[in-house]
Amino acid sequence: MLRHSRGVAAVVCLLVLAVLAPTAAVAAPADAVGVTTTVSDTTVEPGDTIIVEATIDGDGVHGPLIDATTPDGWTFEATDNGGGTYKSSTNEWLWLTAGDYTITYTLTVPSTASAGEYTVENEGSGIYPSTSEYVSDTDAVTVTVESTQTMTVREAVASYGDGDDSQVEDGEIQQAVNWWQTDTEVPGTNGETIDDATIQQLVSDWVTGAEIGGN
Repeated sequence: MLRHSRGVAAVVCLLVLAVLAPTAAVAAPADAVGVTTTVSDTTVEPGDTIIVEATIDGDGVHGPLIDATTPDGWTFEATDNGGGTYKSSTNEWLWLTAGDYTITYTLTVPSTASAGEYTVENEGSGIYPSTSEYVSDTDAVTVTVESTQTMTVREAVASYGDGDDSQVEDGEIQQAVNWWQTDTEVPGTNGETIDDATIQQLVSDWVTGAEIGGN
């Protein structure tokens, strides 16, 4: 009889512990946060500007945040922060409350951009409340740059910097020498490199302040 009572007591204790034990947290679902990216045009030319819109589905997270990654050298301008706090040094937007938010920014393709495919990507992230997990989602769009008019090497060098596009200036001749030294393709020339005669001509252009035409 005593042995039976001890057995009953043990079962009761196990049941009590099971009831009192904390319930294991369920991991964050794969769609805890989402982000979508749209662009006004997926085919552009050097010098064009496109509008990018990113929307985060952050209803289920704390501190929803959008982080934009854009092609190097493309001019970035935030035009609508969607009620969030914009961090210009990293092109990020943060919201203090859960919700769905949309931000807008513009990208200007450099005039010297080479033809090819470029990626515009936005990451949405936040903290999943039940488990304090960091969750994220990314969405990318490919933008194709088509150059309808290929520049000569001299034109491309002269227009590379921010100054007068008809003359080779100090920073541009230094860049040209680097391209010649490393046999690097010159942006905007459809893959041309700088040979010896051309670098010598560019040095002359720089020394004399010659106007660069189509030769």
